[in-house]
Amino acid sequence: PNIDSISPILASRGQTFTMIIRGQNFPNTTSVTATPGSGIFIDSSPSVNAAGTEITLRVGIAAGAPLGSSVFRVFTPGGATTDAANPSNTFTVLE
Repeated sequence: PNIDSISPILASRGQTFTMIIRGQNFPNTTSVTATPGSGIFIDSSPSVNAAGTEITLRVGIAAGAPLGSSVFRVFTPGGATTDAANPSNTFTVLE
């Protein structure tokens, strides 16, 4: 799988929102993670569109979540997206 973009790319502590991850080869997605993931709560049942190019999931940021960036990754039976931070997979927690 490969991530082309995530939206939104930032949120404040205490927010809960819907995130959309766009990319390729997402069919049969088993999980989505954030690293570091302290204080970031990710829906355990992400929804993938029929083309396997878009994942929709709920994300919550704890009131005490650490500030800064996290890399979002998608896991499928065929592998996982990169763990290297880049603009397409990096999410930032703001105050």
